[in-house]
Amino acid sequence: MMEYVYLLEHTHIYSEGEESTKTIGIYKSEAEALKVVEKLKGVSGFEKYPQGFNIDKCKLGQSFWQEGYAGE
Repeated sequence: MMEYVYLLEHTHIYSEGEESTKTIGIYKSEAEALKVVEKLKGVSGFEKYPQGFNIDKCKLGQSFWQEGYAGE
């Protein structure tokens, strides 16, 4: 049986083209993650950028980055 978790992040893109991504948390259901999004939409900093929230469904135990870094 596949187990999944839901990764909640918020990304803010600055006018200079730079971005900042914050990992908010990992939840056992999408519904839990959505409740946190609704709560955070009213928190200072997040309320100006509600479109920055992203929820990714991830397979538990899955590796995402295995290629190393360029120039290393």
